[in-house]
Amino acid sequence: MVLPRIVLGQSDKPAVPAATFHVAGTIDDRVNAVIPNAEVHFVGDSLDLTVSTDGNGFYQTDLPVGTYTMTVVFRPLAKYIHFFRVRSPMRVTLNGTLMGGYSCDLVWTGNDEEEQEEFSKDHCGGEDLFQFPSRDGVPLRLEIRYVRRTRGKLVSYSSSGIVRCPVLVAYNLFALQADSVDYNRTDGTLRAYGHVVIEDQLGRINATSAAFKFDDGKATRIW
Repeated sequence: MVLPRIVLGQSDKPAVPAATFHVAGTIDDRVNAVIPNAEVHFVGDSLDLTVSTDGNGFYQTDLPVGTYTMTVVFRPLAKYIHFFRVRSPMRVTLNGTLMGGYSCDLVWTGNDEEEQEEFSKDHCGGEDLFQFPSRDGVPLRLEIRYVRRTRGKLVSYSSSGIVRCPVLVAYNLFALQADSVDYNRTDGTLRAYGHVVIEDQLGRINATSAAFKFDDGKATRIW
């Protein structure tokens, strides 16, 4: 009697390759000078990859579809961070502008360390992060980098009298820079004024002013 042979753990189906997207862009500084040989670092759920820009400040690579933090560091204090998600195979353009550090003298007389940090960010600049929910449960971040900040119902961002630098905004696959930006913490809308440059996956446009709302990874222009 011949017994049937049972094979466990095998399948005739070939492994399905992971879906990927192509990401490319240019890294520059706040005066639009391209940065060659900068390291562009991508960290995802199951991938950690670094590529370098070429002599024209250009980088490109292919990544599995997913959620990533993109980080560029070039010299001390010159840093760019962008959190984004790609849901399907596509070509993505993500440019990055590095904002370097500068001297800022402050006099703080209080005792609250947390408020001291916020006071420093008001006068010496930094980065604010605002989370927005998404339908798949992974929150996305509105990222605003700036030189000067005024807090109230509207959070206002701008340059200082000493340091002239655009306010830099990023949300998923959308980016913006402008002379000044107001963010409404009540309704989550953002308004930009002066030399506004808007970049998304449809291209790049210029405006004197613009306003946006954010939902599930998309930035929608409302005027």
